[in-house]
Amino acid sequence: MYIRFAFAIFLLCCGSMDQGFLVIDTFLNKVSSFTEALEIANFVQDQIRWMGSRGTRQYRRLMHFSKMTYCCLDHFTEIDACRHCFGFTYACNFEMLY
Repeated sequence: MYIRFAFAIFLLCCGSMDQGFLVIDTFLNKVSSFTEALEIANFVQDQIRWMGSRGTRQYRRLMHFSKMTYCCLDHFTEIDACRHCFGFTYACNFEMLY
């Protein structure tokens, strides 16, 4: 599941929006809960941060989202993501890391 998530995020960062969101959807359908999905995402993000990055934001020109997420990134819980913006949120986080 960790690899599936990382693959989806790198697809999104590289501009393959359709494929990236398809892999994110299958990832979210395969985990037992949204909490588990968040734990996996945060673990992968921490591992990439730990490995270090170039810090050049080399994906910034490739990542283009054509529409706003259903939730409009407006959440009324302590979790700053939902199923609708999960891929978008973490792709933006990764883009800032790399």
